[in-house]
Amino acid sequence: MGENGEGKKGEGMSSLSQRAQLLRKNPGRKAAETPREPEHGVSETEQAARYFISLAYAWKDQVGVNEKTVSDAEKEFMGKEIPELEALALSRPDNWQNIPERWVALARVLAGKYADRTE
Repeated sequence: MGENGEGKKGEGMSSLSQRAQLLRKNPGRKAAETPREPEHGVSETEQAARYFISLAYAWKDQVGVNEKTVSDAEKEFMGKEIPELEALALSRPDNWQNIPERWVALARVLAGKYADRTE
């Protein structure tokens, strides 16, 4: 344990500390309310989705993928909006790496939509 009583049991400790600080800074808000996501920052969902993108790209580099299959799968994801793509990425099964082409396609489409949104 550190001097301030926080241990290194995981990221949850710092998340709780950050939430408490947010609530102290906004006294008009009730403790039961979820703090708003920053207007100009990246949401936790987007951070997790971007982490998935990096995992998918790293996995692709390790195992190699069939680009034709990836291209076909990208067509399936192109018509979906960012929230739906994020939900797919964050609800992937534990064995997602067994079908890397599908997840690489999802990662590419999601990364492209993030890039389009910021332009």
